Amino acid sequence: MWKEIRFWFDKKKTCTLGFPVYRESDGSYGVITAGHCNDWDDEGFLYKWVMYQPVKDDNNRIGEVEATACFADATLVLYNDAYPGVLHIYNDNSYEILEVTDLIAWDDVPNYIGLEFYKTGRTTGTTNGSLIGWETKLKISGCYIYKIMYFTYNSAEGDSGSPVYKKVGEHAILIGYHYGRKGSYRVALNVDALWDAFAVRPYVCDWC
Repeated sequence: MWKEIRFWFDKKKTCTLGFPVYRESDGSYGVITAGHCNDWDDEGFLYKWVMYQPVKDDNNRIGEVEATACFADATLVLYNDAYPGVLHIYNDNSYEILEVTDLIAWDDVPNYIGLEFYKTGRTTGTTNGSLIGWETKLKISGCYIYKIMYFTYNSAEGDSGSPVYKKVGEHAILIGYHYGRKGSYRVALNVDALWDAFAVRPYVCDWC
């Protein structure tokens, strides 16, 4: 398990830290992870747990949950000390931070069918597979989620929220974040779902 990308909420250990995001309207930064990693009250609202990463103590407090959205299966936590990078782990267990230099919008997803992508999660580390399909919406656990993509990479419980990206040298191009599985395929949501939910975009390195 890679504790560097593990996070905790007040009440339970949960999933994988996704990637930094930026909201232009107020100049704020944050991080995202999967929405279903969190707890909901009886009326369907997300509890505002405090997020810690990588271990749960006062020195590793990130902040309180800002917002969530069922249709994007995403949780946003504001955090100003963000860096536009994702963790990439190699087979020999060495690793590097890939700087995020671009993203793949929903309208461009069909152009990447059959190409290789990676995901890095706290349980299975970095695994790779092909993008094999997409659909506009899917009903899971009583909620419609939108901008769905299907991959063949490996994953397991605890990987929810993982960044899904294309590796280009020392850089990463983000396409989405890991949700779970449907049959034998892995499901991820496109980065544009975050704009629909929170008016945020992945934090992209414009000086790299």
